[in-house]
Amino acid sequence: MNKVFLSLSGLLLLLLMFAALFFAGAIFDVGQKTTVETYFFQPEENYTKRPGAPLSPQEYGMQNVRDILIQRYLTEYFYVIPNTENVTQRIEGRNALPKLCAVAVFEKWQKNVAPEIQAMAEKNMLRTVSLLGVMQAPKSPNYLHVEYELKTWEKPNDFTIIPKTERGVVYMNIEFSAKTPTEIGGKSPEKFLENGGDPVAMFHFVVLDIGTY
Repeated sequence: MNKVFLSLSGLLLLLLMFAALFFAGAIFDVGQKTTVETYFFQPEENYTKRPGAPLSPQEYGMQNVRDILIQRYLTEYFYVIPNTENVTQRIEGRNALPKLCAVAVFEKWQKNVAPEIQAMAEKNMLRTVSLLGVMQAPKSPNYLHVEYELKTWEKPNDFTIIPKTERGVVYMNIEFSAKTPTEIGGKSPEKFLENGGDPVAMFHFVVLDIGTY
């Protein structure tokens, strides 16, 4: 009896295997696809999403590097999270913002922008920042015409509410160069980055003035 059962089981498995091969052949006709073309995708030039050595600033493009630093500055300038301690740290200069601008520009932010951010944080709002475009200001050769977009979630924990979207323009006078410093805070650039240092310190980027002129 056991031998008969095993024989029938083996025959059933064999039939199932042939059926699987038949359906696989019906779905994919090997006769029409004789080669396999392989591609190695690199989604972005940014080092976090590509293997191998990162591109140098020159290879990446100095304008792209500049725009990334402008995006970082605008993010630090406008973003809001529902955390008042975060606002306190930013007002006291314990973030990247004062490292990216002149003292007078930071003081202007403390006076004119920080109070609004603090009020929004107290209401548990969330605001994100996106850079839309950068171009030379037509009437002010020392300034850049910078377009940005803000998205604000005014009510926490309610994903049914569509965020409020605002677009604006600021004019920025900046100093920028990609000259790598030989030492940062008494450390080599490599050690500085390995210890979690902010990469913005690797560039000379200073906002000398910002406004809606």
